[in-house]
Amino acid sequence: MNENSLIIKVLNFATKRIEFTFAELCDATNPDEVEKKQLKKLIHYKEILFHDHSDFINKVDETNEIKLFASAEDHFRLLEFQELKEARKSSVVATRFATAALVVSIISTLASIGFSLASMKSDINVPEKLYSILDNRFKDIDCILSYIAKEQKSQDSAFKTHTILKTISKDVSVISENTSSKSIQTTTKAAAD
Repeated sequence: MNENSLIIKVLNFATKRIEFTFAELCDATNPDEVEKKQLKKLIHYKEILFHDHSDFINKVDETNEIKLFASAEDHFRLLEFQELKEARKSSVVATRFATAALVVSIISTLASIGFSLASMKSDINVPEKLYSILDNRFKDIDCILSYIAKEQKSQDSAFKTHTILKTISKDVSVISENTSSKSIQTTTKAAAD
């Protein structure tokens, strides 16, 4: 439907007035004969506008006293049409913004790909100051690791020494027990003889 539709013209006319006649409506909307017949049928069956006459379609041409007025439904129909028009305008604007956003997104993606390819082909330039800082850090880390390795070796050798001493002390105690039991047996044999 558009603004020039007969129904929209009728609704625009009817919603701006409290009551009116069919002749006033026809003067304002300028329908041709076919549209006039259709409009009479729509009004008679109360599809559009409202009246309180039982035989509107037959009596409307005879008398100009039948009053018409817009019903609440007619007001809502016109309101829905206006909202539809606004929604279409908003839709067009939203479509334009979406298209622009899509174009910007595609351009930025292509630019990002181009910059990535260019950076892959170029040499990496690291400043000399960064090299010296990294070199000093690596030297510090190397010193710390060397110290840890020395400590580990000294702890390993201390552990080995402790293990050897423990083993030797066990062997010495076993030997001393064997020696003392042999001397006791010898003393016991000598006393028995």
